[in-house]
Amino acid sequence: MVLTTGIPFDITNSAARSNTGGVDRPNSIGDPTTGFTQSPSEWFNTAAFASQTLYTYGNLGRNVVHAPGRKDLDLAIHRDFVVREGMRLQFRAEMFNLTNTPAFAAPGAAFGSPTFGVISSAGLPRNIQFALKLLF
Repeated sequence: MVLTTGIPFDITNSAARSNTGGVDRPNSIGDPTTGFTQSPSEWFNTAAFASQTLYTYGNLGRNVVHAPGRKDLDLAIHRDFVVREGMRLQFRAEMFNLTNTPAFAAPGAAFGSPTFGVISSAGLPRNIQFALKLLF
């Protein structure tokens, strides 16, 4: 079983405004973790950010929001059958993401883009596989 919290990530402007040649961060005008209903279409409060004045730096710190955490349960069951001396046949059943809990990717982090705050992908769903293995 895997239980992890989401990793922190930076919010950046979709277009550089500080004229430094690199990415920059917008201004913070509220708390990105309160005042909204969290869902894949709005993972954090997108109204908590504003563009800074041109040729200035934004006041937003680094890593102020967290990506979704991960909950994953994998299970493997196997049974050995003796075929003859020195030879076994093993039946295996392996289940990955048994509870079928979605493993959401990080939301869009580019302020000003249409996907800002939106989770647009997820990891693999439940996967079950069966196998026979001959051991000699």
